[in-house]
Amino acid sequence: MLYLSKAWGAQITAIHVIDTGHGVGYGNKHPGIRLERIQNEKRYGMDLLNEIDLLAKKEGIDIENKVLEKNDTVGKTIVEYAKINKADVI
Repeated sequence: MLYLSKAWGAQITAIHVIDTGHGVGYGNKHPGIRLERIQNEKRYGMDLLNEIDLLAKKEGIDIENKVLEKNDTVGKTIVEYAKINKADVI
């Protein structure tokens, strides 16, 4: 995708979607633990995206990184983001 972006002069938005609801197991009894888990997931996602960012910058490609919270499914979250932000290609 980086090479296509470079050839077309297009901006890339790299997305990592996190699941904020499943696999938590703490419910409302321990909201602090749930919040900490979500923050850790966001940090991990940004770490991954920062690796892509370095590769893109090396190639002179304009890139934006986004960590999104899953609404329904990962795919629907990405498509919804793309529609709202008028993305040309997913």
